[in-house]
Amino acid sequence: MASLVEIYNALRYSRVTFRTLRPQLTAHNNIYVGSNAVVLRCILTDDDRAVALKCYANRRRNARSIYGDSYLAKELLIHTLTGVEYIDVTVLDWVEGHALDSLLRAPNTDYRALSKSFDRLALDTLQHSHAHGDVKPENVVVTPSGVMRLIDHDAAWLPGFGDHDAEEIGTPTYSHPQRDKRHFDKHIDDFSLAILSTMLAALAIKRDYFAPQLMPDGSLFGPRSVVDGSDKLFNKALSFFERRDPAHYAIARTLYGSSGAIDGLAGMFEQALAQHTQTRRR
Repeated sequence: MASLVEIYNALRYSRVTFRTLRPQLTAHNNIYVGSNAVVLRCILTDDDRAVALKCYANRRRNARSIYGDSYLAKELLIHTLTGVEYIDVTVLDWVEGHALDSLLRAPNTDYRALSKSFDRLALDTLQHSHAHGDVKPENVVVTPSGVMRLIDHDAAWLPGFGDHDAEEIGTPTYSHPQRDKRHFDKHIDDFSLAILSTMLAALAIKRDYFAPQLMPDGSLFGPRSVVDGSDKLFNKALSFFERRDPAHYAIARTLYGSSGAIDGLAGMFEQALAQHTQTRRR
């Protein structure tokens, strides 16, 4: 298989051939390297549309079901050290904005606005029939209007997948500590949504205390220590919530001893959104 480095170099220097797509490639393409694929932002010549071309280093078992006709098998010809190879590509609409992880440590970030927008995203996600599978700041784009959108659905669960194991198990910093490939159902986002909501609410309610303690990857709490009750920052956030933020106190409390699935979480996010509205009116 073509390596991520080989795909990156080919896209960077425009030494590639697409079977059906006609992207406009220049020396200044925006290229992003992930753990399983290289993403190229470009314009499609046929309809002048900005897209993200996700070029996979490995075949994806679930990609056709997740992306439908946007998934193109053996679409991109790559020259490797051992010869030539066609690799799979997914064509996605480009979501304009900033990744949430880039905003967390930015100066003058409006954490209250981020907290409200994320709670709206969380509720919308829980109300869908599918699950995203890898909710983390890197996969959340904040659009110019302040609306949050999830990107990178490679780890998604769909109702038709049945009982087979997951291809990916999310990112450890934002996933339940016991999550493995056998945990693959509608509830795989519950823990990630709850811990991220708690983090943003903590930043919103006590910015000066929590913001300096953000980790380089944008995280604030450790999932394992949150579940077993030993995370000091998380417990501090709970004490603030108990006095001033009952909706996020309820969400955070579900993480203690959690098995991953959280009953009634959508209703808790409805309460959080109602509280955001009431707080703004004061």
